[in-house]
Amino acid sequence: MARIPTADERAREILSILVYDVRMTLSDAIPPGPLRVCWEKRGHRVKDLWAGLDRAIELGWIAGERLTTAGFEEAQPAQPTAAGVGGSVVNIHGNVGAVQTGSHATADVSMSVGDSSELVAALKVLREEIEKSTESTPKQRQERAEVVGDVINAVTAQSPNKLKITSLLSGLGTAVRTVASLRGAWALVHSAAVALGLMSS
Repeated sequence: MARIPTADERAREILSILVYDVRMTLSDAIPPGPLRVCWEKRGHRVKDLWAGLDRAIELGWIAGERLTTAGFEEAQPAQPTAAGVGGSVVNIHGNVGAVQTGSHATADVSMSVGDSSELVAALKVLREEIEKSTESTPKQRQERAEVVGDVINAVTAQSPNKLKITSLLSGLGTAVRTVASLRGAWALVHSAAVALGLMSS
């Protein structure tokens, strides 16, 4: 039976991806899409990504959707695959540009200001986390999930209203970022919103 990684190990795996696969610097905001792609490429479950992000935040390795100096220094490269250094490469073409992942690959990502696909994807994940959160009452879960739905509808509208979107995101952040189990998912939403100029870093 395979050993289940600890929360600390998941957090360190995230640091490894961000520093050695995505090639983040201390000034970069965490890119949700490339992080998730690399995480799944390494054979991990998405729900473990959120747990790892929560733990990295608790340990002070990630703060404000960015790596801290401690997190950057803690990062270690992934172990080479049995077939040798390099591993396989995955190419994803879409609205987030092209992402290449491998044992020592770099990730080059471009996102246009008007592209909302990353934000919508992050919001859907947040809604899933809200619906199964045990730290909130049923009414709180329902209300927060409804606000997420409102944000998604506003973002995907034919003529998006930026003022409405920023107001909804601000209110949503106030409601969810204090809930420990939602911090990881909210961090990805915030990062995607920052990339689109909808929130400040």
